[in-house]
Amino acid sequence: MIQVPAVGKSGGLVVLWDDNLLDIATTSQEIHTMVKIRSTNELWLFSCIYVSNHRNILWQNLKTIKDNYNGKWLIGGDFNELMSNSDKSGGKSISTSRMNDLWDVVNYCELIDMGFKGNRYTWLNKHFKNRSKLIFERLDRFFANNEWLLKIFNYPVLILTIVLY
Repeated sequence: MIQVPAVGKSGGLVVLWDDNLLDIATTSQEIHTMVKIRSTNELWLFSCIYVSNHRNILWQNLKTIKDNYNGKWLIGGDFNELMSNSDKSGGKSISTSRMNDLWDVVNYCELIDMGFKGNRYTWLNKHFKNRSKLIFERLDRFFANNEWLLKIFNYPVLILTIVLY
């Protein structure tokens, strides 16, 4: 297990694996670890993400990894950012500049959004009493580079249903 504790009431990351993980680097927003598939001895980099208010630091860290690592790479987590208008239902319009910053990182790092199966939205603001103020957003994603998709596997990302109660 590799853990980054929460700061206040938000954030926090944990990566659990059934074998030894090599902890490469951690910050309050990221865990980077090498993962080994026992059956094939394939090694690949997994980056677990929780984007906080310091997103520019994280974006630069991901670009630095791209500049220094040429292997298979999978990134997943809560990016706290939208990539298109269809990633949001309700509320104010999205920030184009912040969306473009994430797209810049994705393109620079040559990442592919792995898509999803299930509910489009992974976060809601829980304004159940006034449905006109209810906001849904797709903030959680998985990206992989081409090497990871070609050599490891291409399993779908399953988004569990948001339960409205």
